[in-house]
Amino acid sequence: MDKSIIIRHFQEADVDQLLPLFQDLGYETHQESLENQLRTVLANPDYALLVACQGEEIIGFIGYAKMYFF
Repeated sequence: MDKSIIIRHFQEADVDQLLPLFQDLGYETHQESLENQLRTVLANPDYALLVACQGEEIIGFIGYAKMYFF
């Protein structure tokens, strides 16, 4: 079995696998709420979400935002 981990950009179809990961972190949410939240946040081009995949399974994620300082 290939144990390699691939990092890729989030896709809307990933929500069902992300839901238990968000819940593991203590976020009380359900699928529709998470879909709406991610759609709203990721509509801003300064925000992004990456997922870590092992095979077809999402095993982690990271969200980030571009910030400007002067």
